[in-house]
Amino acid sequence: MYESPRFGPARWLPDGTAYAIVEAAQGGGSEIARYEAATGARTVLVPSSKLIPAGTRTPLDIEDYSWSPDGKRLLIFTKPRKVWRQNTRGDYWVLDLKDGTLKKLGSGSPESSLMFAKFSPDGSRVAYVRGN
Repeated sequence: MYESPRFGPARWLPDGTAYAIVEAAQGGGSEIARYEAATGARTVLVPSSKLIPAGTRTPLDIEDYSWSPDGKRLLIFTKPRKVWRQNTRGDYWVLDLKDGTLKKLGSGSPESSLMFAKFSPDGSRVAYVRGN
């Protein structure tokens, strides 16, 4: 069976001169690359090596992501599960881009059970739904 390559999710960066996109990393998992809109020049913003949770060897496979309002953190959605027709349940991780720490949200929650995570307006916290 033929499967087309995945594109995205892509997000414009705040200054509007480039966009970021999730791409498959060579060693497995995902990475986030930056493309200049004018030239198409590519750089890696978040390599897959930064997406390896402590105690594991495999990088996260990104289903979706969002930047904090200040651009210092990345909210990553992984291991999606369908609720009705949408992939709305999953695991969420926060990557601090400055110090490289990767933290899973909802400690003690069953796998793929969090929904609708969003950064607070100041980017210091994340709200999510767990167990309705």
